[in-house]
Amino acid sequence: MAQLRADRPKPKTMEEAMAEALEITRLLQAMQGNTAQEEEPAGLYEAGDIVLMGAGEYRTNYAVVTQVHEKHLTVMVLKEDRRTVAAQSWPFKSDVTSESRAGRLGKKVAISQWNCGKHAGRRGQVALDARHKEFPLFVQRGGGVELVVNVEFSASESVHFAVEDLVELREAA
Repeated sequence: MAQLRADRPKPKTMEEAMAEALEITRLLQAMQGNTAQEEEPAGLYEAGDIVLMGAGEYRTNYAVVTQVHEKHLTVMVLKEDRRTVAAQSWPFKSDVTSESRAGRLGKKVAISQWNCGKHAGRRGQVALDARHKEFPLFVQRGGGVELVVNVEFSASESVHFAVEDLVELREAA
């Protein structure tokens, strides 16, 4: 482990530290003959998932999956606020790590208690917006384009949220 860290510069941000830990874990798994692909089930990624970029120009950035291909993904790279779009990228599946599935279409979610709005703690389901048939949904706000997730609480009520405001509800086994 000391050898793996010896040649690396000290991370300056939490995101850089997380990406470095991920990369070191992958190296250790490879040294033991394991690879992340062997451990990940087929169909791991879907549109709306948030991933952490682990290689290339956008290393340590978060991104939202917009399309899934056989060996790679189409993603919209997000700025540090995890809302505003910075660029589009096409990473290999092996170069990203799943961070959150709360933005998937049909996923049951709760609104985080950290969201101080009137919907905090409510439960709903990620759904297409009746006004916008694209998924994931990006809207123009101020000078940038932001990712929003439409959460349907009932047939007549749906609200847009940032992905970090959503908590994925796990199905009871």
